[in-house]
Amino acid sequence: MTTARPLVLLLGLLAAGAARAQPQPLPNAATPNIVNRTTAEAFAQCRQAGGHPEIRAGYHTNFELTSDNRVDVILDMAKLECGGASGPLFCGSAGCQLRVFVTSPQGLRLALEVPAQRWSSAIQQGRPVLALSLHASQCGGAACEKRLVWNGQAFADQRSGEVFAPTP
Repeated sequence: MTTARPLVLLLGLLAAGAARAQPQPLPNAATPNIVNRTTAEAFAQCRQAGGHPEIRAGYHTNFELTSDNRVDVILDMAKLECGGASGPLFCGSAGCQLRVFVTSPQGLRLALEVPAQRWSSAIQQGRPVLALSLHASQCGGAACEKRLVWNGQAFADQRSGEVFAPTP
């Protein structure tokens, strides 16, 4: 009985390690279809590049960005690992792709896709704000930080009100 106990512990540890090594499943059925579809496409891209997709903490963030009392979704592609891929898929020198989906009467829709070096969301002066640290290619020659608010149609600069149109 004493020799069986270490064996059971060893088998338990091996099983736990194997479970961690498996790619995490796609979001559950409660996740909006467009988010599931976007994630599935990213998983397929990763696999086509010879990688093994894995979702890390912080990949999917729910945050109310449009002041309509409905949850919007931010997908941080930096948090979708693609171990073993032939090259970087979702990140480059300008940052990692950030995909922002906002709620419309027809459901969620992609409202912003931009490479960001860092990002955060917060409520400032009673309004939701999406803060982005961007590469010089998105800022006219020098790295910058943009604070974006929803204007009812698109994301706009918090100070100037100018619609933010990322450089492809």
